[in-house]
Amino acid sequence: MADYPMSLAALSALLADKASALAEQMGSPLTPSAYLDLVRRSQAVDDLAEQVFKLCVQQSRDAGHTWQEIGDLFGVTRQAAFQRFGRPIDPRTGEPMDKTVHMADAAERALTIVTAVLEGRMDEARRSFNAEVLAAFTDEVRGTVSPRSPAW
Repeated sequence: MADYPMSLAALSALLADKASALAEQMGSPLTPSAYLDLVRRSQAVDDLAEQVFKLCVQQSRDAGHTWQEIGDLFGVTRQAAFQRFGRPIDPRTGEPMDKTVHMADAAERALTIVTAVLEGRMDEARRSFNAEVLAAFTDEVRGTVSPRSPAW
């Protein structure tokens, strides 16, 4: 619940107000410029509806419902429901995991790796690759053109 600044009741009331205003505007004769306002208002309604939707799912989970039950409601697998709405929990701490990778030195590391590749120092560059990159970034894929070659 801490991820959501408004209660479900407050969000739902706001959504109802925005949807009513949108419906009212759609029932009136529109000038060409008013259509862009409809798009803007529709986007605001969609954003609020998504917040209500996510909060309903979270409260369902808090009430003990499973990802399988939620997935069944949407006609998707439990894994798909979790991927859309879930928050992975770190088994070591019990806290929700942050999906953001924090790497203060990412730019410097990338520059070092790219420079090594461009200068043909592949053994050095490969030390920074994970298994997936190692398997995919072979010499055949990379090509055997030297950085000093006229083909560049």
